[in-house]
Amino acid sequence: MENDKAIQVNDGIYWIGFGDNKAGFSNNPYLIVEGDTVVLIDPGSRRPEHFNLVKKKIESVTLES
Repeated sequence: MENDKAIQVNDGIYWIGFGDNKAGFSNNPYLIVEGDTVVLIDPGSRRPEHFNLVKKKIESVTLES
């Protein structure tokens, strides 16, 4: 499984989370896309290393469209 790409779990629904095994932390945000509308559910941690990974996964969906 690629760690830098969103995982589509259903039509227009993407899991953009990750697990940080060293920190014992799991981040489980979802991105919902319908046409020009995008909703981010539970963006997770603001720590740069976590935020940047979630951002990269969002971009893997939104920049492809």
